[in-house]
Amino acid sequence: MSFIFPHIPLEDFLLLFPNVLSGIFTHILKGHIYKWIHNNYIF
Repeated sequence: MSFIFPHIPLEDFLLLFPNVLSGIFTHILKGHIYKWIHNNYIF
């Protein structure tokens, strides 16, 4: 997947990129934890 960020300097992109990555990782991790809890402890 390629993302196009118009009018964003490279320095700002490099500063934002780790935050975006950690946000996506946290989102996926929460999804997996939720599925695991839902599969093992049905609410």
